Amino acid sequence: MEENNKKKCPFCGAEINEQAKKCRFCGNWIDEEISCPYCAEKIKASAKKCRFCGEWINKEENHNVYNSFLSNLLNKIKNKWLILSFILVITLLVSFGAIFVTYVPSCKNSGIQARLKDYIITNYHDISDVMFEKESAHKIKRIEKGYSCLINATINETPTQIEYNYKKISFNEFDINAKFVLPNCFDSSVKSLLSDLIKDTDLYGIKNNTLDVITQYEKQENYDKDAVSYTCSADAILTSKPGKAYLLSIWDYDKATRKIKCKVTYKSFFCKNGYTTCVGLSDLYACEYEEN
Repeated sequence: MEENNKKKCPFCGAEINEQAKKCRFCGNWIDEEISCPYCAEKIKASAKKCRFCGEWINKEENHNVYNSFLSNLLNKIKNKWLILSFILVITLLVSFGAIFVTYVPSCKNSGIQARLKDYIITNYHDISDVMFEKESAHKIKRIEKGYSCLINATINETPTQIEYNYKKISFNEFDINAKFVLPNCFDSSVKSLLSDLIKDTDLYGIKNNTLDVITQYEKQENYDKDAVSYTCSADAILTSKPGKAYLLSIWDYDKATRKIKCKVTYKSFFCKNGYTTCVGLSDLYACEYEEN
């Protein structure tokens, strides 16, 4: 008889009294109808939201659930942001560290040029003074872990050019090498030396009779950048001093200023010290008077 007064809870399946309006096991209301506190329509007692007006029956409880959900969501976002920020910071530190470790300064770097100066003075004992035109330094090519560069310099008051290369071998150490660059046949310093040589030539009465020498149409036979000597040729226009003349023949004396055009062959090479440029006049021939 007692069992007939039992029924099963539709929510948890437990047996409860037939007259029970709320399950004593799961706490759910058993299909009891109540009035909605907002619109007064009849709804089930277990309803959390009114199907007529749409209002939540227990706003405070739902608000707490919502706040709890929102709080958990924000914490997850915050934790993910912290993790992402940490990863980003580590990535940036590793990147900057790699750049710093592998960084190679440019050809104009003062530290590199100071090392170059030490290298030259150490390897050339007759050099006591080295001055670089810092801004003239430029890159020739990129080499492994470094650069190959060219710079203008003054060595013991003599202008010259230096080709140097350096590569990074450790944190702040560089392997540096250098050599002096031989000016080609067209270089202004070579042409100046050649003009002085021609002025000092006894042939044709040039010595002590010449006011000025201009060379033109220079030619160069070899172009090897590692050469220690270049073979050159050019035309030379010589202007005599006033009242002087070049003795191309016995009767070619003239008190007026005259010009002669000659063919010259010469060489540009390093002097014995290995860095100063010298010029040797090989031949001066085929001179003739220029037309006035």
